[in-house]
Amino acid sequence: MPLNTKGHTPLQKCMRVSFFNIILNLLLVLCKAAAGIFAHSTVLVSDALHSGADTLCTVLVLSGL
Repeated sequence: MPLNTKGHTPLQKCMRVSFFNIILNLLLVLCKAAAGIFAHSTVLVSDALHSGADTLCTVLVLSGL
C-alpha cells in the first residue's frame, strides 16, 4: 500500500477521520439533546436523534474499512 507524504496509509487516514467524526458527532448529540430537553424543544431532540444516526453510519463505515 503506497504511503502519502506524512507516512500514513490511506486506510490509517480514513480510520483517524472516522474516529474523529464519531467523537464530534457524539458530542453534538449530547449538546443537542441537552438543549432540547432543557428548552422543551422536540425539534432539537429530533435533531439529536438524527445526529445519532449519523454516528451509527460512521461506525458502520469504520467497520467496513
